[in-house]
Amino acid sequence: MIDIDDMIMDLTNIFLPSDVFVGAPSQTKAKALHVAATKASEALGVDAASLLGVLEKRELLGSTGIGKGIAVPHAALPELGPPRGFIFQLSRPLDFDAIDEAPVDLIFLLVFGEEWRSDYLKVLATIARKGHHTAILSAMRNAEDSASLYAAFMASEELPQPQPPG
Repeated sequence: MIDIDDMIMDLTNIFLPSDVFVGAPSQTKAKALHVAATKASEALGVDAASLLGVLEKRELLGSTGIGKGIAVPHAALPELGPPRGFIFQLSRPLDFDAIDEAPVDLIFLLVFGEEWRSDYLKVLATIARKGHHTAILSAMRNAEDSASLYAAFMASEELPQPQPPG
């Protein structure tokens, strides 16, 4: 059995302050994915259409909406190395076919080379764990600029974990 604490990792080399966006267009899931793919392709120097195609193909397998208003679309591209992340606070919540059926307003796009899939899973586990903190999500949703959103996400590393009732 894998201990979730072993899966938590430092995100400062994965999510960079320049890759955080507040007020991203969110008319539809398709538009949000297009915006995310475009921003990531510009930062990484990869083809936006190829990245979008991989993201769309992944969404056809099942929504990457993990609940609590969070989606984690992801793509493996041969030309990439270790995981890179991009954070998008959407201009308004949208239907993302999430597992809890709640609209999504925070997108964490993860892109990586295929051989880095195990590291991607550690990043996903860390994001999911942070998503259990109401205070973290509230701070991220209330951020008015990219720097505040980034700080809220990164500062959450130091917050205590929620305790089970009883």
